[in-house]
Formats: sequence, C-alpha cells, structure tokens
Amino acid sequence: MDTLATVPSGWYEIGVPDEQMHSTWSDHLRYSCAPVRRVYLHEYRIARTLVSKEDIKVFRGHCRQLPFRPSSPQLECGGAALSSNWGHAQAFCEQIGARLPFEAEWETACRLGILDADESQPRSGEWCF
Repeated sequence: MDTLATVPSGWYEIGVPDEQMHSTWSDHLRYSCAPVRRVYLHEYRIARTLVSKEDIKVFRGHCRQLPFRPSSPQLECGGAALSSNWGHAQAFCEQIGARLPFEAEWETACRLGILDADESQPRSGEWCF
C-alpha cells in the first residue's frame, strides 16, 4: 500500500450542493445523493491511492475470499483492483490491518484533495486506511 494521509479532526461539509442537485443529473442525484451538511470527523488516516492489482496479488494467498485467481486476467496488468464487492474489500482490509473508510471520511478526503486522482479509474470504494 502507498503512504497514508492524515485527515485532522474537525467539522467538514459533505453532500451535493443545491446547484448540482438541480442540474441535468438531478434525477440521479435526487435518489442517490444527500444535500450538503456538516459532519464532525475524528482524525483518521486514509491511503492516498486506490488498492492496486499488485496489492491484491501480494495478499491473495492470505485472503481466500478475494475473487481473483492466480491466472486471472484481472491481475495481469497494472491499475486499480476493480470488480470487487464490499465483502472482498473488507476481507482485504482486515488482512492488512486496515478498514474501509466511511462515506463521510472518503468524501472529505476527496474534497481536501489528498487522494491521488486517477481519471481512468474513477471508482470510490477501493481505498483502505
């Protein structure tokens, strides 16, 4: 895993601003997102990058629940470990002594700009900390 970033304790705004709620995505946002609100978060640490396929390869022998086989084409090239579910991600995090971030933690880290952007892999649920 790459280095971890520390997010200090404090109040943070999360959610979707009103102007975005009324955009062309309004139907999608109305059902899947919450309006802006303030939340208090205790200090936490989060990985700056997505869990990679290489990370999974290193730990797959220790974490039988992971969906990849040694010959899986999903592990042949670099990039983020995609095509997983919450249970697999949780099992991986437990093996490395980490946990999955809460939604408010992940969103705050994104808004603060401390996560490395990877526009080719824009999924949100692949971080452990």
